Amino acid sequence: MAKTVAGDIQSALAGDKAAGKIFSALPPSHRNEYLRWIGEARKPDTRSRRIAQMLERLKA
Repeated sequence: MAKTVAGDIQSALAGDKAAGKIFSALPPSHRNEYLRWIGEARKPDTRSRRIAQMLERLKA
């Protein structure tokens, strides 16, 4: 089952159309892995940094 995408991640993907399109095309298991990795962040700084890293990795 697909996880729900948190608001801050949705906003980041909406702000970066290229990354958002790539993220939507990923298989659910890959999307869930990104969401799990970001969700494991304990500090807001880490979460923000991981979201930014996700956007860069998607476009790479």
